[in-house]
Amino acid sequence: MYSKLKYSLIIILPILLSFILNAKQYTLLPPLPVTDLTCSDEVSYIFKTDQSDRLEYLLDTLNFDLDVFNKRDSLRLSRIIYLDSLGCFKDYETIYKAAFVYLHTGGAYMSNDSIYFKRSAELFNVASKVTEDTLKILGANNMSKLAYNYYLNETEPSKAEPSLFGNISDINFFYDKSNLDSMKIKIKNEFKKKFATMGLSAMSDEEIDKIAEETVEMMTKQIEAARISAKREAMMYKNEE
Repeated sequence: MYSKLKYSLIIILPILLSFILNAKQYTLLPPLPVTDLTCSDEVSYIFKTDQSDRLEYLLDTLNFDLDVFNKRDSLRLSRIIYLDSLGCFKDYETIYKAAFVYLHTGGAYMSNDSIYFKRSAELFNVASKVTEDTLKILGANNMSKLAYNYYLNETEPSKAEPSLFGNISDINFFYDKSNLDSMKIKIKNEFKKKFATMGLSAMSDEEIDKIAEETVEMMTKQIEAARISAKREAMMYKNEE
């Protein structure tokens, strides 16, 4: 039930770190645009719903439905694959956003994740070559490495580097304080290492502590939303029998 969700939880961390945690009811936007758009604008819209589903819908604990989430991911990825086949990804933003949708794969409805992870890595690599912005190049290269490592996890696990957070597949992980404390330490160390390798001014320890706390809280809320959704579906199934 949670195997598909665990990738999304880990992959979106770089984006989650910038957001304040406020769970509220979320009105779902159509996963795909309902009007004709240019390729670039359509990818931008798809990326927008991909992110809003993860940053808002996943936190809407009372209404979140894992099955709906998976179907929406499948629709988004299917459309990105089609647009990709047209060869219309040209600029950095379009290529980067399309790569992100590939990276999130297709929920429970498009299960050959290795194909999507590999294509994601390829597109992030392409994105790094169509810009002269140093930070964008670095960001795209890092994401390409991340995506390729997920590809290796699917195809040749012995060659994959261990994830920063390990293989989180057990919901009980988030109810063990020692696990959460360990995760927070890893996040703090990873942030300090990233700033050092990028040559950027380091954040204060207080800022890094806040990021670690918010990240773990976000992941815990997402898992709880998935748990409630699964329990609600099980009850509905039982009542139909």
